[in-house]
Amino acid sequence: MNRRWSQISADYLFGNQMVFCVLKGWLMVRLFRNDLRLPWLSFFNCDHLPNLWFTTFNVQGGHSLFSMHIGRVSLMESSWQSTFKELFETAVERYHSGRKSPQTMFEAEDVSFLSSIGCTPQELFDFVDDSIRYDDLDYDTTLQVAAIRERYLREVMKGVKSDHIIPASELPPKPEPMDGIPWLPRIIAKARAKLRGELDEDTMYGCAGDRPFLASWNLTLPEFLEIVWKAGDDDQAILQALRAAGGK
Repeated sequence: MNRRWSQISADYLFGNQMVFCVLKGWLMVRLFRNDLRLPWLSFFNCDHLPNLWFTTFNVQGGHSLFSMHIGRVSLMESSWQSTFKELFETAVERYHSGRKSPQTMFEAEDVSFLSSIGCTPQELFDFVDDSIRYDDLDYDTTLQVAAIRERYLREVMKGVKSDHIIPASELPPKPEPMDGIPWLPRIIAKARAKLRGELDEDTMYGCAGDRPFLASWNLTLPEFLEIVWKAGDDDQAILQALRAAGGK
């Protein structure tokens, strides 16, 4: 009796496992192709998915049949990030070959792709240039900043780009302080303009002045950009987050 029940249980589990495996495969493909919109995904905050493991096991042998690991990457972003990485690597190669300007570094299709994620050739050029000339900027940071801007454009601006550009002359001066902290008013203004896509070509969010400033407060470029996004127009909330991060 126990042997028969064990066989029935195994058959039942294996049958359900196969159905689950097929269903899960279909779901993940649709999600990654952005073909599927499920209301309950917002409950899991899919724009910042924690590390998830999807695994099924062979009932008879206990071996893994299917395993997929998803890092802290937006499902919506995954469709363009591989292209972005390829373009970044190609841009580095072009830089070393002498193509050291936004106009010479990028082809027409590159410009079109960057526009689709809310990035300009100048912005990516600046990150490529600084990643080569300095030790405190890398591809991962470049990607994270681009991903936040893309997400802001998609979620907050609903895909509609701003036609307003903020000249560098309208930014707070570098020495201007907020609560005794020089540079803070300027980097806040730059971060807000970065989110909205309103930086002019002479201004870089994440420049050689921004990075050491944030590092002194134990923050990165992506982290500060997220803080500014969440704070909205509340400068005091940004100041509080900065002080909390820096312990000052």
